[in-house]
Amino acid sequence: MFQDNKITDLSGVISFVSKWWKLLCIVGVTAAVGSAIFTAPIFITPKYDATIVLFPATTASISRAVLGGMEAAPDFLQYGDVVAAERLLQIISSGAVRDRIDTLYNLMEHYEIEEHDRFRRTRFNRMFRQNVNARRTPFGAIELTVRDKDPELAARLANHIALLADTVKNEIRADRARLAYQAAADYFEKYRSDLDEINDSLQVIMRAGVYDILGQSGMLHRQLAMDLSQGNTRGAEAIKQRLDILGEKGGQYIYLTAAIQNISANKSTAHRRMLEAKSDYENFLTFSFIVDPAVVPDKKAFPTRWLLVLLITGTAGLLSLLGIILYEQILQKGILKRKQ
Repeated sequence: MFQDNKITDLSGVISFVSKWWKLLCIVGVTAAVGSAIFTAPIFITPKYDATIVLFPATTASISRAVLGGMEAAPDFLQYGDVVAAERLLQIISSGAVRDRIDTLYNLMEHYEIEEHDRFRRTRFNRMFRQNVNARRTPFGAIELTVRDKDPELAARLANHIALLADTVKNEIRADRARLAYQAAADYFEKYRSDLDEINDSLQVIMRAGVYDILGQSGMLHRQLAMDLSQGNTRGAEAIKQRLDILGEKGGQYIYLTAAIQNISANKSTAHRRMLEAKSDYENFLTFSFIVDPAVVPDKKAFPTRWLLVLLITGTAGLLSLLGIILYEQILQKGILKRKQ
């Protein structure tokens, strides 16, 4: 019984194909020819992909790496980690990079966006996101792909976007470094002014005869003992006067000398911070290592013509087959009568 059903089904399929093969062939050939014609460059503008591959670098301060610092800084020649890659992706996708590329290459006109269009910025942003794609590879690199109808422009855009990412990041760091430099410079000037005032006060005390409180005190006490043992009351009185001056000015001398040491150390730290911040905002540092620069593509990436022809032809054949099956079902139910 099962064999009979299989034979019946097979014979039904053969009968169906023999009855409608001409129509299916006509539909398939028509769809194939039509799709081949309407996917030609005259109807669909071909686009090309230019790709640049770069590794993120560490975000270490070049000043600390070169000048050294109080805390160890990572080597700025090393590759960056996943966090550095994600940061670089954010900068590549930022509005600052997008707007500069638009200004440099007049992309709105290139994308044929009308100047008086109310939503020209929205349209441009959407088209830019469609044509510029950046992703992180499994190996930690950044793959930036630019798609455009002009292959030379696609390559230039890809390379320039990578360079602009460095520019934008350096500008961000330079702005912060300038603030740090100004703060360090203000502290440096304050410490220098304080040192000048303390040195002036210390000069007054030293002119009074106080210049080494510990050494002078020990020497004068020894001399006082000698004068008293020899009965030199006049010399002993003179030494007592000098000891009184040491007692009066000694506290100020100790305080001022300690203050000079502390403020001098703070001044040196502020000066180092100035040098670090100045180095950070004056030097341009790349934050990526370009592995494969973008080159002018010689093969279009869109559309894939053979795939479109295959899909359109297959879809047309499937829809025709479904239409024929539906037609046969309608005839069997008597809704329509077969033409004689």
